[in-house]
Amino acid sequence: MKLLLIFLLNLSLIASIHANDPETVIKDIFSRAQKGNALKNKADKEFIDAQFNFQRMSHDILGQLKKDRSQEDLLWFEKTIKDIITMTVYPKAPDFLKDVKITYKRTLVDQDKATVFSSVFKKGEVTSVDYQLLKQGNDWKVIDVALDEDSWVKTINEKMMKSFKEKGWNGVKSMLNKKLTELKKKK
Repeated sequence: MKLLLIFLLNLSLIASIHANDPETVIKDIFSRAQKGNALKNKADKEFIDAQFNFQRMSHDILGQLKKDRSQEDLLWFEKTIKDIITMTVYPKAPDFLKDVKITYKRTLVDQDKATVFSSVFKKGEVTSVDYQLLKQGNDWKVIDVALDEDSWVKTINEKMMKSFKEKGWNGVKSMLNKKLTELKKKK
């Protein structure tokens, strides 16, 4: 009985270590995302949302502009970026993942940061998809995704900075609110 207990404890320890592996986090996201539109399933949405660090992602998008923003603006920006990303990606994920093959090439871990490198094969096309993760406690959270080396964070930052230079912070807010309104209408 004692040996069985030790074996089960070791097995659960191995399983918990594996569950916190960056590649496993990505696989778990896809497993949930291909079930259906996560916006229509509260448990799936909460699970997938929990695999991302939207706060870090939004701060990285803001870059230098972060230091000049109020706490209220930072919270608004984080929520708005999260809503835009989830409302754009979640509904399209099941159809996209239907006939796709994903090959995980390697995972680089450097202390509390990791990159999972993968190739996505769909309809004869290959796309490199790299996931940046940050360790929070015992969990890995996605903070950026790059498609053929085009990062979400960098792409959104560039669009936002263009709007900021032309119209200031109110222009950024207007642009993002307009995008969010369009997405809510499609819902």
